[in-house]
Amino acid sequence: MACTRELTVQKRASILTLRNEGYLHAEIGRKLQISKSTVIYTLKRHQESGQNETKKLEGRPRMTTRKEDRYIIIICKKNRRKTTAEIRAEVCQAFHKDLSITTVKRRLINSGLNGRNAKKKPLIRKINRVKRLEWAREHTNWQMKQWKKCSLVG
Repeated sequence: MACTRELTVQKRASILTLRNEGYLHAEIGRKLQISKSTVIYTLKRHQESGQNETKKLEGRPRMTTRKEDRYIIIICKKNRRKTTAEIRAEVCQAFHKDLSITTVKRRLINSGLNGRNAKKKPLIRKINRVKRLEWAREHTNWQMKQWKKCSLVG
């Protein structure tokens, strides 16, 4: 069975048509590749409201538009070291909107840009660099037999 978020109006109409033709809930589900419970729910909702249209979504509207979301992502990608507070300030200035830091974080997470601190690696000292180069030059002409004997290669 296919897993979709919302049935199309055409699929709901098909459910009603098949039910009026006398098909059982399970048969309708198999024909349209949806679950039996979805068929029952759709028929029940049609019986109560008399409509096939998608319900209007409730809840608080988004604070940002798609254009603003893209702008947030672009700012982050241009300079990965910017904090969400800095990104927020830039977006608020550009679009004259008052966004929260949480909103900016949410947009970045939704786009796959999760915040992480870069791990700091110690720099190679000059002495170690010279020793490594010297070791590499000594071993450039080694044969496979010699490398196999060496404990560095397992």
